[in-house]
Amino acid sequence: MNKGKHTKEVEARLEAAARWNSVVNSDNSSEEDWLAFTDWLEADVANAIAYDEIETLTEFTHDHSNVLKQTFASETSDTENVIALPINIKRRPHSHKYWAAFIAIAATFIFATLGPWHLFFSAPQMQEYVSNQPGGRVLTLDDGTRIHLNVNSKLSVLMTAKTRQTVLLYGEAVFDVAKDNKRPFYVDAGENSIRVLGTKFNVLNHHGTVTITVSEGVVNVETNLKTVSELVPDQRLTVGKQLHHSQGSRFNIIADVDADTILAWRQGQLIYSEKPLGEIVTDLNRYFINQIKLDPAVGDYIFTGVLNTDDQEVILELLAASLPIELQRTGDTIRLIAK
Repeated sequence: MNKGKHTKEVEARLEAAARWNSVVNSDNSSEEDWLAFTDWLEADVANAIAYDEIETLTEFTHDHSNVLKQTFASETSDTENVIALPINIKRRPHSHKYWAAFIAIAATFIFATLGPWHLFFSAPQMQEYVSNQPGGRVLTLDDGTRIHLNVNSKLSVLMTAKTRQTVLLYGEAVFDVAKDNKRPFYVDAGENSIRVLGTKFNVLNHHGTVTITVSEGVVNVETNLKTVSELVPDQRLTVGKQLHHSQGSRFNIIADVDADTILAWRQGQLIYSEKPLGEIVTDLNRYFINQIKLDPAVGDYIFTGVLNTDDQEVILELLAASLPIELQRTGDTIRLIAK
């Protein structure tokens, strides 16, 4: 590729990035705008790089407007018929087209005169959070998003100018996402990628399965595993909907649930209505050091009730009193067997 063609392609991509910057920073931007913007970002890694340059340039111009005005004046002092316009970077023009044109021209100008200035800016760093204590851990991100991380859980967070990215490596969390049309919020869990604008939902990533429950708003769920991505359709979940996905599966299971019941773990309660004992024990083993073993013969026993996660012994006594089972202890090992 010759240099002239390459330069034109770079300029065209910067202009497109500047237009998107103007659209998503508008008070009138819609969810459709955001979805189209995300599609453009994901279409080519060069698009995301160009947008990063424009975002950084926007911040740079905000902070250095006086220097830029003097530099523009110096560079254009010998040019005839130049009309001097006051530059008020902190107040963007109402016209998207005008702002996009200005920022694209500014980008080309600064790249040509100052070189790779963006290398002096430090890249955002991934932060990791682990919760091991009973009751979990509550995080507040810099955008106002609140995340309640359950016990035995690990989460990574990366906040950038254009996106908010989290990964639930294992465990469970409730995400109460602050609305921000300019920056989508992603949660990756297992083979699933969750994309939202502002909403509240629960994600459980445990033993190769991911369960997503929506408490408020709407979330989009898509598989990020290439081998099945064309076979598993994207899902849009609304309030009271739950998606269950097993690793490697080509199908998602969608159910209607009581979201408040699912989220009751934040108050130290696990609420069950006609649930098999096998599923209940799997839940309980996330909360306690002494793991519960289960005789296969009792795994299908059905339990309905409320279990408080602050005391394992009380839970075991309640299960033994409610079902035809008994406890068998060997050292630290607890086994549930049929009576």
